[in-house]
Amino acid sequence: MSGTEIQASRRIPLPDAARGLALLAMASYHFTWDLEFFGYLEPGTATQGLWKLYARGIASSFLFLVGFSLVLAHIHGVRWRSFGKRLGMVAASALAITAVTSFAFPGAAIYFGILHAIAVSSLIGLVFLRLPVIVTLIAAVAAIAAPLYLRSPAFDGFWLLWLGLAE
Repeated sequence: MSGTEIQASRRIPLPDAARGLALLAMASYHFTWDLEFFGYLEPGTATQGLWKLYARGIASSFLFLVGFSLVLAHIHGVRWRSFGKRLGMVAASALAITAVTSFAFPGAAIYFGILHAIAVSSLIGLVFLRLPVIVTLIAAVAAIAAPLYLRSPAFDGFWLLWLGLAE
């Protein structure tokens, strides 16, 4: 082969495997949601008890992997073109989910789901790429604690739904 030889992949197998596992977990959770929707499980099954913890664990793993991958992809500086392309795909998918669920389930549309969270978190994550780890850890603790202390009907505004804010 000449100068056009195939370069060895720079991907790290463990995060890819973790993403695959998270996708399988999400599919299994949504299958449970579907079984509930079609009446094969009791109403509320997918949103209570261990299923609720399972869903939060899946969402948390997705968000952790997004942040981890953001650092890996842009550790030597933000690659704006690839970042913009990825963000565009995620945001477009999130908007599609909102549009479809608004049409299919007018009273229960998804205005802020995991794809919305990934898009917003990707933008917020850019701020933390160059900050010291301790600053990022303090911000993470503050973000996790915020819902315990910051409660207000002001967060329920329709214009804030894209941020995932609500009382």
